[in-house]
Amino acid sequence: MKTQYFFATILVVFLLFKFPLKSEDTFATKNIPDTVRQFGVFGAYNLNYHIPDFRKLPGIPNCCLGFKDGEGKGYSAGAFLEMPLPFRLFAGLRASITKLDGWLKQKETTMVRVQDSVIVGVFEHNLKANILTFGFEPYLRFNPIYGLGIFAGGRIAFPIQKKFDQWEQLVEPADRGVFVDTQSRIRNKFSGDIPKAKSIQTDIQFGISYDFALNKHKSFILSPFVSYHFGMNDVADSVKWKINSFRIGLSIKYLPIHIEKPKAIEPREEFRKEYIIDTIVVESENVHRSRFSYGKERKDTSIQKTAELITIVEKIYRTDTLFRKPKPIAKIDVNTTTIYLETQFVTQAFPILPIVFFEYNSSEILNFYKKIQRADEFNYDSLPTKPLELNKQILNIIGYRLKQKSESQITIVGFSDSTTEKASCELARKRAEAVKNYLVNVWKIEPKRILIQTGKERCYPKNRTITPNDSGYSENRRVLITSSDPEILQPVAKKRFLELLDFKPRVLEFNPKNSFLHGLRRWNLNVEAEGKTILSYSGNENPSTINENIQDKLADLLTHNQTLIVNFTVEDNEGNISQDIKRIAVVNDTNEIEIQRLSLILFDVASAEIPRGTKSEIAKFLATNSELTQARIIGYSDILGDRDFNYELSKKRAEKTFELIKNIDPNIEILEVKGVGSSAFPPGIKSYSSPAERFLSRTVYIELIKKWK
Repeated sequence: MKTQYFFATILVVFLLFKFPLKSEDTFATKNIPDTVRQFGVFGAYNLNYHIPDFRKLPGIPNCCLGFKDGEGKGYSAGAFLEMPLPFRLFAGLRASITKLDGWLKQKETTMVRVQDSVIVGVFEHNLKANILTFGFEPYLRFNPIYGLGIFAGGRIAFPIQKKFDQWEQLVEPADRGVFVDTQSRIRNKFSGDIPKAKSIQTDIQFGISYDFALNKHKSFILSPFVSYHFGMNDVADSVKWKINSFRIGLSIKYLPIHIEKPKAIEPREEFRKEYIIDTIVVESENVHRSRFSYGKERKDTSIQKTAELITIVEKIYRTDTLFRKPKPIAKIDVNTTTIYLETQFVTQAFPILPIVFFEYNSSEILNFYKKIQRADEFNYDSLPTKPLELNKQILNIIGYRLKQKSESQITIVGFSDSTTEKASCELARKRAEAVKNYLVNVWKIEPKRILIQTGKERCYPKNRTITPNDSGYSENRRVLITSSDPEILQPVAKKRFLELLDFKPRVLEFNPKNSFLHGLRRWNLNVEAEGKTILSYSGNENPSTINENIQDKLADLLTHNQTLIVNFTVEDNEGNISQDIKRIAVVNDTNEIEIQRLSLILFDVASAEIPRGTKSEIAKFLATNSELTQARIIGYSDILGDRDFNYELSKKRAEKTFELIKNIDPNIEILEVKGVGSSAFPPGIKSYSSPAERFLSRTVYIELIKKWK
């Protein structure tokens, strides 16, 4: 019996999920109405499970010790009606005939005669029931999801056939032997109506079903189902005998859905205008502002028909005229397509100027000096290769070195100008404190490592500048930093960088004369190198020729081969934009001479005496570059004082340096010893406008020469 249930369940699952449930398929259940009454017919195959607990039927002889189980097969068929209820419920009623046949068996041992002897054998009690009922099945069905139904109900039935067949039969031995009492292999054989059979049979049932639409309108439904029925009363009086059954079947339902035939739809009308416009453009410088002139219209009507739509199309043809100013034309001419550079490789030791200058009557550190908020903003390895730019970092260089050498100390001496500031010692002290505070607050140097020395009266520099003008006075408004540790104030060495010697052309000329700029709103001229803007000009009036001195803005940027992008853009009052782009190649020719340069000597004002400590630095420089045997010595001065005096002063500075070098290395070949006064700037100095530039110009450059090509 369990095997039959298993295969029946497999068949139901196959029927329920055989067809794909897509909404557009004929078998879809999503749109099956659940508010329409349903009626139909059904048929089912029954697996009957008899549950007896009796020895014999009333009045029928039987020596069985007791029947315990039995099974059989049957069918059910009938018609049904279902009425819709709220909440996806249906109330249903079935009228059906049901076959509940079953075969009860029970084995038992007995004495069997075999020829002349009696042995123990096995015989089987058999009771076959042939039961056919007609009944009614009220039930409720719930559809939790589309198509799936869960139902439960009961059945009240009336037996219309209630036959039985009974016999006992020897089964062992199978081929011989008879009952001792009957001398036969069969005994107690009876048949007929089941005695005292009950006139009403009842059961309760549970089941599931699934609906498949059989046509487009979902009016015919195929619904496979399975159900289980539990018998509630016995088959006959005086015996315990109930019948359960498992059913698997199919229902065909009909839904009386009213299907309306689609009404014929009158085609709708649609009116549409189409403009076919041609425009003639007339450009003239006499046009102050652009305007349209509309042409004469010509109409053409056509009708397009389909079953659903009648389209009336009115086409309007027109030729308009646009009067406008000519669009701007940007055109920029450049006086060259190539900039030629002459450079040389230089390795140089830059002196640091341990002096900080101040404004008149001020103790605030000038913005001329590079000030930072935190020590990690400073990068010692990225210091510039121009003396002036490098010395703008003087406070950070000293702070960095004090941080590296935690035992070193410095002394700060403040000064004020004797003429304009009355040699004020209070002002001089405040200036020294300003420098100390910067090193303490930014570089976190212990205050005890920074000593301040300021006199009580006449606080002007010992070697002060006496030139009676603003330039001379400004040099005396300063702070001097000294240290017993020579490494704190030693030069900054920069290895092998490119230094610009010459360039052509000297001036870049940008000429927009060939542009058409009627009604100009604005213009822009940008020059870019490697994505960075290095020159920019703009205006809202007609531009004139622009001349840019390369020495002023570009020389320091053009130290390697690159391309300059010149972008000239104009826009008129109506928003029309034009652009012209030119390219300027930069070609760098590097000199075959490489220079090892020392500029350690910073002389006092109007003095040719070599400062103390310089000899050891020069000796170290010559020893480091001992393979180089040729040198030149050039002396410089600032612009203060008489021009001839400055020339002679610079010459003396060069000659004294020459004597010092010869004392250190008599074998070195000096190719040139000269002084240039203030007629030429030292390398990296471009003016004498600031005190720092003038101090850095009081120098001698020692250049050792070698060929690298």
